[in-house]
Amino acid sequence: MNKIIVVGHPSSKYEEVETLLNDWGMVAAQPSRQEGILPAEIVEILCKAHGVNVLNRSEFDDEVHQIEVSPVWNGMALDLLRGNLEQQLWGWADPHAVYFLDYWKNLDPKFTFILVYNHPRCLLTQDSENTEELTSQTLDQRVHKWCTYNAALLHFYHRNSECCLLVHAGQARASAKSYLQQVRARIDATLDAGKTEIFVNSGPSGSNTSVQSNRSKAMNQPENCKTLLAETTWQNMGVNNGENSLKQYIAEALINQFPDGRQMYEELQSVANLPYAGEEFSSHSAFVAWKTMAKQYDHSRTLTTQNREQQIKISELQKCIQDTNALSEAKKQQITLLNQEQQRLKSTQKESQQENEQLLLQLHHVQEKLERYYLENQNLKTTQYPSPSVYYGAADRIKRQLSYRLGASMIENSRTFGGWLSLPWTLIRVTRQFRKEKKQRKKEKLPPIYEYCDFHEAKRVKQHLSYRLGATMIANVRSPIGGLKLPWLLRREVKDFRRGREGLANA
Repeated sequence: MNKIIVVGHPSSKYEEVETLLNDWGMVAAQPSRQEGILPAEIVEILCKAHGVNVLNRSEFDDEVHQIEVSPVWNGMALDLLRGNLEQQLWGWADPHAVYFLDYWKNLDPKFTFILVYNHPRCLLTQDSENTEELTSQTLDQRVHKWCTYNAALLHFYHRNSECCLLVHAGQARASAKSYLQQVRARIDATLDAGKTEIFVNSGPSGSNTSVQSNRSKAMNQPENCKTLLAETTWQNMGVNNGENSLKQYIAEALINQFPDGRQMYEELQSVANLPYAGEEFSSHSAFVAWKTMAKQYDHSRTLTTQNREQQIKISELQKCIQDTNALSEAKKQQITLLNQEQQRLKSTQKESQQENEQLLLQLHHVQEKLERYYLENQNLKTTQYPSPSVYYGAADRIKRQLSYRLGASMIENSRTFGGWLSLPWTLIRVTRQFRKEKKQRKKEKLPPIYEYCDFHEAKRVKQHLSYRLGATMIANVRSPIGGLKLPWLLRREVKDFRRGREGLANA
């Protein structure tokens, strides 16, 4: 029995990642046996019990942290697992599960977590609620909460990378096969990749013979209706990109005012299993936005032309009125009707003229904003946000630390009796050599180790016996009591290391 929890910010399009899993064979979670509660309802109950506001499903606290759940609630969660014992692969998606990632992992280590993220620009393009009330302060609050939410995902991923997948929602859709392979590597279950061929293997022109054959076969098979619906949905995503180009461009310019959001996004990109591989926002998108504005301007010019035509008609009507002054009473009634029509046309002309002037003012205002945002965006690209460097060698940095070198010296000298006798002098020599090298590297400025692309190698090296022995010695050698206890502490560290290796070998 394999279980998957999809977690992502409400603006991250995590639902699309869940839809892919459902198309490949993951079934929805069944209610618990006794109380008939679904996973999302269990999370909502736990949130209320621990004081987390879930009235608004799109809001989160300013500080997202893992909640330590009392064992009294375990019965409710275990009843849910019993209700899904017959399912080979099942799961669900819930943004508020971010508070209980440790809880579900400790409850059953077989849980796999799909952590979904997206560009902070989606805070504006996806969430259309209260857009007319958007201010710099409210946008700052949104970006801050987005950063704290994704920081919680990133922190959990660093601690549990063996059971997690950190994926970009857009890249999961664009590279469905790669996403499927990584999910397969995390779970012990069969996923049906045949269904994904209808929206993954299309050629440059957007059509494929296999797509057409699959569609024709599925027309006579009721079980494939869901697959055809998924095909239509996935192929039609992004069709209206041109219509939203102006909104996308302005959203990009607004988000660029908050460096914390972009920095968090870059950290997610640097460690993700499936990062976004496309171009974030190209100059072509700016031209598309400009063309959208130009179309609106052309529409306003068309309205101006229509107003001129109406003015010509009014002039012709006035001339007709002057020519019919000598006509009979019946003609005078017609003139009265023409006068009324003239007034109506003048009123329509005035309203159209006012609407046209207002639209022109709005277009000029948008044009000025676009030019300013474009220049600011170019400056940001060249000054504030240079291309991030790629760093490797996290494991070597750990091995150069004093703790690792002391532990390695202890292991090397412990192999002979003479080595045991000369161990104190060896440790003193290693310490002096380290301090000398440290002075030489004093002016060397290295980035934080978590920015290295092979940061996971540093975590692996810290589990070596050399590092653990050296860290234990440094932590206890400075106090008299610690120095007396040091031999026993080192011996216990060796036993724990061997016990851990035996456990891995048995597993």
